Amino acid sequence: AETSKKPKSYLHKIPDSAEYQVKFHNNEKLFPILVEGLCSAFDDLPLDGREVILSVIPAEPNPNKISRKLSQELALKKGIRFVDATLNCPKASFKNLSIEQKIPEWEKLFNDERCVTLADSVTDKNIIIIDDLYQSGVTMWSYAKYLKDKGASFVLGLVCVKSLRDSDNQ
Repeated sequence: AETSKKPKSYLHKIPDSAEYQVKFHNNEKLFPILVEGLCSAFDDLPLDGREVILSVIPAEPNPNKISRKLSQELALKKGIRFVDATLNCPKASFKNLSIEQKIPEWEKLFNDERCVTLADSVTDKNIIIIDDLYQSGVTMWSYAKYLKDKGASFVLGLVCVKSLRDSDNQ
């Protein structure tokens, strides 16, 4: 009988507030804990021998953005390529929007060729999107769809933590 591999839980490795402390209080001591958790989770992804590259949710060109730093550090540790994604258009806050409102807003940004710059082609590539936090998953889903539209073969998401806020997931 074939047994399926049970997914590992990494929640015990990342303190509840580590992402918040790094992001909002510049607690750099906790950054390696986030990276370690991502590395462990990366090793458990169902890649089936695929060669992958990492990318990040498009954001303003800020080298200190935590998701960008996590992606770059994970790429270094795993010896894989990182393709940066830069958001060149202003993006209003999505925090108070419902899922149904977020999707068309992301689609508008991704459909405007001027709004997102990828550092390299993703055509025929296997991409893993790295993010520090997700709430509803809409942002990652929208970016994954964009990458597929740009020719990516395979897209997975890997995130540090799930937001405790859940009000827009109704």
